[in-house]
Amino acid sequence: MKKIVALVLAFVCMFSFSACKEKDKTVAMGKVSGNKYESEFIGLGFKLPSGWTFYSEEQIRELNNATADMMDDKYTEQIKKADVIYDMMAVNSQTGYNVGINLEKASALGAAVTSEETYVKNGMTNLKDALESAGATNVTTKQTKVTIAGESLHAIEVTCKMQGVSIYEVIACKKIGKYYACIAITTTGSNETDSVLSQFYSLNK
Repeated sequence: MKKIVALVLAFVCMFSFSACKEKDKTVAMGKVSGNKYESEFIGLGFKLPSGWTFYSEEQIRELNNATADMMDDKYTEQIKKADVIYDMMAVNSQTGYNVGINLEKASALGAAVTSEETYVKNGMTNLKDALESAGATNVTTKQTKVTIAGESLHAIEVTCKMQGVSIYEVIACKKIGKYYACIAITTTGSNETDSVLSQFYSLNK
């Protein structure tokens, strides 16, 4: 299961994006309180299902290459400069189900990527190749749309097998200013991604 979780962390930062011309929105990480994660920047919240746990602040800092003793101001500045920001990770250690959210700065990928839809389309081939290189078999990818907290988002549906375990994943993207939020939901054994998606809620009223 640890390898599966590690793969999810790789999946959610697998893509690059083209620069956009929208007005900047100051990037900020979400916050965890009790069994809820909320991100004003993304406009989404996530309520932990029973049996799940969030990564601790120390674990998230480690993913972002920051030490636990780094001063908050310095950490904030590092986050603003980073190309990839790991924002949240939640897991069920018994089932291997997990959710990961990161933020990526738009980069000069080229004219082919101009929207969330083209980002998903261009990412599908790279994702399949990466999974197969990591040892996954029976890999299929499908461009689709999913509803998260009432909002329809472009996404990739993935199915594969890893170490004999069936894996089902949805990777959705949401553009916020010059960042893309990448939301990856993974379940194992059976496809319960819709159930996990239902745990998201909107912060925009």
